[in-house]
Amino acid sequence: MALGVEPVELAKDANSVQFCLSKGLGCPFGSVLVGSKEFIDKAKKKRKMIGGGMRQAGIMAAAGIVALEEMIDRLQEDHEKCKNFSGRFI
Repeated sequence: MALGVEPVELAKDANSVQFCLSKGLGCPFGSVLVGSKEFIDKAKKKRKMIGGGMRQAGIMAAAGIVALEEMIDRLQEDHEKCKNFSGRFI
């Protein structure tokens, strides 16, 4: 969005993508990892090895759905606010 390029264009040559739902999308936590089933299975195992797990997954998923369905168009507004703030502190 800030680059003027759609996410699908940025990711077209990647075999996996991770993006955060809490950075500007209004979700209090979480991220999404996208890739092949084999890649996701390996990632889940590694996440569990370092202590990650699913708790209250439905609540977290609901916040993620709102972020993806309702907040994406507001990212441009956030980018503009950040530009305005950065000029005040430099």
